[in-house]
Amino acid sequence: MAVRTRRILVFSFGILAVLLVFAILRGSVRYSIMSNTEQLKAQLMEERQVYSAELFKSVSVLRPWYSLSPRKWTYIVIFSSSSEPVAYRRSDKGFILSPVQTAP
Repeated sequence: MAVRTRRILVFSFGILAVLLVFAILRGSVRYSIMSNTEQLKAQLMEERQVYSAELFKSVSVLRPWYSLSPRKWTYIVIFSSSSEPVAYRRSDKGFILSPVQTAP
């Protein structure tokens, strides 16, 4: 009886540990998305010399579900002045225009 109870406890703690790791990873990815999106906005505001959030209609991130690297993500920006999406990628010097074709 004690062996069975011990196995159930070990299994339960294992499942709990896995869920905790996934929760931490999910939060980490969300923070990374938010941080990189804000860095991109700041860079674009500086380049255009417009310091207002009204410059952007939307900024979103396209990434494979398994990717944890911001350098492999595509950042899609739609400016308020146009409806055409513009793609950016992360590089060593900030964000650069991406040759990736974007479809709305």
